[in-house]
Amino acid sequence: MAAENGSYFPLMGRETTDHGDDWRLMGQERYLRGATLELRDYVAYSASWEHDHCAFCQRKFLPAGSGDPGARTRGYATTDEHERGAGYYWVCEDCFADFAARFDWHAKGSDRKV
Repeated sequence: MAAENGSYFPLMGRETTDHGDDWRLMGQERYLRGATLELRDYVAYSASWEHDHCAFCQRKFLPAGSGDPGARTRGYATTDEHERGAGYYWVCEDCFADFAARFDWHAKGSDRKV
């Protein structure tokens, strides 16, 4: 993973091997453990939301063509099965790869866990 250090997230992009000491872990197991996630293009959760952030590393999600080259336009989102609904929580592809097994996520449209 390439370092993408920003002024607000100085550790963004830092790789770790011990997830128990990973700066991205902030209690997300309370609302994302065992969740079904779907890889899709970013769409705002509501008309009043301009953007979202990855639930782990805080990378910004914006619709394609937004003009922000650092923003993600595709990622993993919660589905209708989640208590908050489809697209409420977003996880970037890097964090999905890092935490899929730990959080026991299911990929929508697949019979297997990721």
